[in-house]
Amino acid sequence: MLDRTFRSRSPGATCCRALAALSALSALLACEARITGPSSAAGPIGGPSDPASDPAAPGVVSARPVGADGLPSYRTSPGARLLTRREYSHSIESLLGVKVDPNLVPLEQQVAGHGQIAAAQGVGLDDVDAYYSLGLQVAQTVVARDGMGCSFDDRVCAAKFVDDLLVRAFREPLSAEARARYLAILDAPAAGSATRARLVTLVGAALSSPDFLYRKEIGSGSPTAGGVTKLSDYEIATRLSYLVGETGPDQPLLDAAASGALQSPAGRLAQLERLLVASDARLGMRGFVFDWLGLSEGKLENKDPEVLKATPPNYAADALESLGLLVDDVLFDNERDFLRLLDVERFVANQSMAGFLGIDGASASGFGPLALKTAERRGILTHPAVLAAHTKESGASPFPIGKFIYERLLCEVIGKPPQVPSVDATPMQGVTLRQKLEGMTAGAPCNTCHSRIGPPGFAFLPYDPVGRYQPNDGLGRPYDTAGVVPVGDDNVAFQNAPELVMKLAGHPNTARCVARRMFRWTFGRFEGESDKAFMDSFQTSTVTQGAAVTKVLKALVGSEDFAQVRAGAP
Repeated sequence: MLDRTFRSRSPGATCCRALAALSALSALLACEARITGPSSAAGPIGGPSDPASDPAAPGVVSARPVGADGLPSYRTSPGARLLTRREYSHSIESLLGVKVDPNLVPLEQQVAGHGQIAAAQGVGLDDVDAYYSLGLQVAQTVVARDGMGCSFDDRVCAAKFVDDLLVRAFREPLSAEARARYLAILDAPAAGSATRARLVTLVGAALSSPDFLYRKEIGSGSPTAGGVTKLSDYEIATRLSYLVGETGPDQPLLDAAASGALQSPAGRLAQLERLLVASDARLGMRGFVFDWLGLSEGKLENKDPEVLKATPPNYAADALESLGLLVDDVLFDNERDFLRLLDVERFVANQSMAGFLGIDGASASGFGPLALKTAERRGILTHPAVLAAHTKESGASPFPIGKFIYERLLCEVIGKPPQVPSVDATPMQGVTLRQKLEGMTAGAPCNTCHSRIGPPGFAFLPYDPVGRYQPNDGLGRPYDTAGVVPVGDDNVAFQNAPELVMKLAGHPNTARCVARRMFRWTFGRFEGESDKAFMDSFQTSTVTQGAAVTKVLKALVGSEDFAQVRAGAP
């Protein structure tokens, strides 16, 4: 095992014990692998535990105090950001053309509904093994097919490949010393019997190095009194590239970094414009929306077998593809507005999925846009992939859905519930499930939260855990889906889920929440007091401009904050 530690702002702060498979190469790599964390043997990183409330959770860096706004106090930049599983997979594919199943990559820790809070991410020994195993498999695949127009049996060819790979994988030029350490592996008998085998060892080591697995946001020069440090040009390039495309910088972005162009807002915005028309731009916004919608929290394939038995083959995979295509369609091809995702009147599906959900007009040739019956379904919140993420394995789930809507769409914080007995969701004569649940939660202390999460949750009673619309309960009674939900100083009344999401899409608090979540997604931390002026301006512009994708991104990328890191107190 490799005992990797990453406690300081610098990736080179601490060294390591050598992993058995690379023990003979540890001197060559000078303990290049320096990631850390407690062992995650008791459970995978990214499980249900919240570091804010469960200091014993496996893979948790440490328990964090909760601020006055109810959020964990991850408000300063950690200096490095572990790649998410999507970022890892996309980085490997753009670097080497190898597709890696994201489900094989260690899952990021979720903190208060966010998977990009960098300081909360830890790496345990099981994860080290996973990263090294994946890196080695990728290396074997790449080296087997040759490249650079020459054979990897030739050391000159292998060295040329290494020079190109390391700059792009580590997202900045290497020092002469670091380059020499890696190239020395090509001459090390312990790394393999021939150049090709040694190249496999080298690439596997590089892809399990913290220089690849972590996005550096360390900065250069002395911090100000407020703890603010300027990012280097290559760090800015990395931040911009992962924001837009969930992958490392391409060559034009690296060239812009080398020229110093990214220190100016104009230089960054020029690169943003270029990246937004590239095909990879859709990946970054898909990643943001999937994180916003909490899609790591539940999966269609994990539902109760009785619920799943009627679903078409490949339904879970089709649902994710359907949602991704709908996000692309709204954010890049048509409305180009985050809020229109909530109330869009169309769906993207193939024939088997549409037939199962009762949506007409699907083509036999594959996925395509379909008009919705808006009395039944509207926008991404009624999409099966989203419903599955916030429902139980079987039965009705009004409170999880209500909490999801209140926290994810409005950025409100709902506290942990007290222990309550489980509720039998079987329909009963004379009393509906809603009446039963409302009776249980009407008094203190339950009503403090349930007055907020109950109404939006009950609006979604007609949808089962795999996304089918069923207007009546098991006894044939129409669901009561009407309600009023407090949103800021307003009380928003609605008759059903489609009307609720339409009204939320038009409410300024939802636009403010999009801006808040995009800030956290971009900077890998929660906002602090020192961010107030920027956040006020950013949220106001997001409301007035309708959460338009390009305008939101330009406001972030063109800001002073984008080119700096905050390491001091908030």
